[in-house]
Parts: sequence; structure tokens; C-alpha cells
Amino acid sequence: MLSLLFTSATAMWLGEMTSRGPSKMPYMQGQHPDVIRQYMQDIADGRPSIADYEEEFGFDDAFAEPRSNETFLPYDFKQVFQRPEIPFLKEIDTVISADPGCTPTHILCESGTTFSQNHFPHAAEKLLPCWSLFQMYPDLRRVLVVPEGENPYARSPWSSHLLEVMQVELGTRDRNACKVTGYVPRDGGGWNLDSGAATDKTNKFLMRTEDALQLHVAIGLGTTIAGESSQLRIGILNRKAGRHWVESSAFIEATQRLFSNAVVEEKYFEDASPRDQAEWVHTQDVIVSPHGAQLTNVIWARRCTGIMELFPQGYYRPGFFGALASVIGGVAFAGYPQGRNPAEDTLPALSDAQVRYEIRSKPLWAESESVARFLEQLVAEQKLCALTYK
Repeated sequence: MLSLLFTSATAMWLGEMTSRGPSKMPYMQGQHPDVIRQYMQDIADGRPSIADYEEEFGFDDAFAEPRSNETFLPYDFKQVFQRPEIPFLKEIDTVISADPGCTPTHILCESGTTFSQNHFPHAAEKLLPCWSLFQMYPDLRRVLVVPEGENPYARSPWSSHLLEVMQVELGTRDRNACKVTGYVPRDGGGWNLDSGAATDKTNKFLMRTEDALQLHVAIGLGTTIAGESSQLRIGILNRKAGRHWVESSAFIEATQRLFSNAVVEEKYFEDASPRDQAEWVHTQDVIVSPHGAQLTNVIWARRCTGIMELFPQGYYRPGFFGALASVIGGVAFAGYPQGRNPAEDTLPALSDAQVRYEIRSKPLWAESESVARFLEQLVAEQKLCALTYK
């Protein structure tokens, strides 16, 4: 009976996929049956997320040029988290045990996070908290606990690169070496009260900002503060597919009128190596970007980097990348259409995967002038941030 229910539910989902694009049916059936199984398990766990799979496997609608019936929307900005509300993972939430009667040589990290580990933003939900755990035992060999014989990160160059930087090996919990084992709790999912969620599910990526600095050192980046140079570097981290920000060129012009000495550039990460992504993010003082997977790279941003995340109307999830940007010491702001109530707007997307897909697939219509005007406030906040590290 369970098999029949599963097959029926899967067929219904594939039918929905086919109605949005007939060419996707053979692709899903022939190449990614594991994705279908994972998606159905997510539904069983109460976490349906077609949009995440759409983004992961390149199913986003292609970028569309502005149409005559579309209008640009002025945006407002809100700082996502401020001290002392920055969502650090607490050590008390991490269950740690040591093998008795021996001197540990290994530190094992086991995480409750299993959601879509082959999609690198969700892999970061598991890997980064483990990195914080590893920093508590710097002299022990690092092991990430995974199902025996599996490497859920093998298909992702970004995740594989992060594992290499972390100098971590994959293993099982029953390894023979004398060990310390730490269990970090399951991720929050990024939906918080500002999103309209009934409970706060903000992600907790790291225990300390210092842990991000140690990761920067491990990859060979510096530990300087953003915003201290007389010449600001302002980067637009755009997307080629769904949620492409169509006003990026106009924003560059508006920004250069406000900050004549600033270096402003637009960047796409679709074809960039993980190392190039890290280096570009690390050099920016301000990053403006539509919500999306590319923002996982804010783990490489310097302290006090200004992050402006632009959300499409109807989808507001500041507890994910906004949380990551905050714990690394950044000044994180969420942008949303002016005069709207993001919690009320997002309620349909919280409960309907089809609604989420449609909202996330469209180009982003944030008005360039309103985004540029907010830069002055962000730069002021950035200078206040820098004072905390003097």
C-alpha cells in the first residue's frame, strides 16, 4: 500500500512538473529518481520544496526581458539581525561525548540535517555547524559522519571544495579510532516570524564569528574589516535565470552618481569556480544580490561587509542567508517591495510549493533608485560595525 501511495504521489508531482515544461519529464524520470524519492520524503517530513529542486537542477525559467505589463517596484530595507539577536548556534545545543578509557585522536560531527545535501546551500547548513564543532578540538582529525559508502557532496563542486578547505574526511559513527563525537541539531529552514511562519526557524550556521575567520585563514584569505578603504567596492551578485535583477545596469549608474569614487561591478557565478567565487566575495565592501543559492558565498565575506538581499514580492525568507551574513560579522539587510507586509505576502508560499516555484522563477523588479538610495544608510551602519572591532 505504501508503495502504491508513493507511486501515485510521485506521478502527481511529475504531472505538475510536466504541465510547467514537458521536456522536464524524461529528465526527471531518466536521470534523477533519487531526487524524486528525496522530494517525497521531504513532503512526508513536512518540508515540501519544489523550488529548491528546480534551482538545484537548473529548472528555473530562463531570464526574460522586461515586458510592457511589468512595473519596477521601490524597495524598503530592514536589518535582519542585530546584536544580541544574531542567531549563533549555542554550544549547549551541541551534544558531545568522548570514548572512555582512551586519548581521542578524531573528532566526529554528526548532524540532523539531511535535506537535499547535493544542493550546496543546504550542504552548508550541515557543514558549517560542523566546522564550528571542529574548532573546539583543533588538534583532532576531523570526520563528518555520512551514511556508509555514500558521499552526498560528490556532485557539487562547491561542497567538495568546502570539504577540502575544511580538511575533513567522510566516515561513519562506528569507526575504530578513539574519538570525540558531537551532534549538532537539525537546521532551522530559514523561515522565521518575519516570513509569516508560526515558529522561528532561523538557521544557525556557526557558533562564533571567529569560526568564519578561521575558515578564511584555511582558504588563504585575509581577516581584514570591510568598508575601511576610501574607495568602496560594491558588487552586484546577479543571477542569469530565475530572479535575475533586471535593473542592475541602472543601479550601477545611480550608485556612481551617489559614490563617484566607488568601484561598482556586476558578477555572475554560474560559470565561476568555487575559489573564484570566494575571492570575489571577499574583496567586496557591499554586495547586492537577489535571494538565491549564490549567496551561500557570504561565508567568505569580511566582517562588516554590507549585504543587501533582494526578495521577490510574495517570498520573504530572511532567516537563511540573512542569518549566515549576520554570524560572519556582516551588516545584513533584507529588501522587500515598499508598503507591503512580507509576512502576509509569504503565507501562500509557505504552504504551496507551486506558488513558491512561480514566485521564485520570475525576474526581480526592484527599482534601482530605491536600492541605490539605501546605500548611504548601509555604509553608515558599516562604519559603526567597524568601530566594534577597534
